[in-house]
Amino acid sequence: MINYYSDGSMQCYKCGDKNLNHLSVDHIDGGGHKQKRKIKGSIYIWLKKEEFPIGYQILCMNCQTIKKRKNNEQNKTLPPS
Repeated sequence: MINYYSDGSMQCYKCGDKNLNHLSVDHIDGGGHKQKRKIKGSIYIWLKKEEFPIGYQILCMNCQTIKKRKNNEQNKTLPPS
């Protein structure tokens, strides 16, 4: 997953961090919590099943936190639909 969404660079898209323990898939346009509720499972399994759709990137946790704050993305649990 990291290899695919980082175009083989195996690093954070923003800062270049290469520590695999820091890296994860990020929704480029936000909406991760909403999608997690919708798919009811692992994003990694879903991405593979969907044949690696566009709209995702690899970020380190620091860059994800900065992005969430900059974009005012909420990190709260949504009520069931």
